[in-house]
Amino acid sequence: MLTLWLAVSLTACTGPKTPDPTAAYTPPAWMAQKVELAERQAVVMERCLRDAGLDDEVSVDAGTVGASGRHETEALSPEEQKARVEARVAIASRCSEEAQAAHPSPPETREQDYVKMTQTAECIRASGYPEIGQPPSRDTWIDTYDDPGSFPWSGYGELYRLHPDITERAWSSLRAVCAEGGVSFSLSLDDRRGAQ
Repeated sequence: MLTLWLAVSLTACTGPKTPDPTAAYTPPAWMAQKVELAERQAVVMERCLRDAGLDDEVSVDAGTVGASGRHETEALSPEEQKARVEARVAIASRCSEEAQAAHPSPPETREQDYVKMTQTAECIRASGYPEIGQPPSRDTWIDTYDDPGSFPWSGYGELYRLHPDITERAWSSLRAVCAEGGVSFSLSLDDRRGAQ
């Protein structure tokens, strides 16, 4: 989701260093556990997609399994394109369910989701993005989570809102350290459209 004595002895020669914001921060254990679980799910999902004839790339991003692929549909009629997309969505959904069944994620309450979401935000701030600020209160966040007309606050959603020009490298590096808890914010940096 990474030598101190040498750096300390060099300080005397080079002057004070800017403090490392992550030096005192240790991600909670659930983040590493979530990434490990997602990696096991990704193996199952990739095998399922291959068995169905798809060559989509399966990846683990901030502890979330995703699949993506580019497929030529220009030569197809609109009806054929629609049918192909629907078939691919059905296969991906089935494979996702198969991966979850093989390696289930433990169920969590909204309160537990909130705690993990705040820990993800803390990890993002500690990794050099303090401007994302603090999340809303637990009650406000839970109300938003359960409201079908809105999307709950997330550290990654807020980071992208504040830094829409973030590079793919910076985004990937951060998500390798800070697993997502409580809510999932995915982003295609190719076309800069966010998807929840």
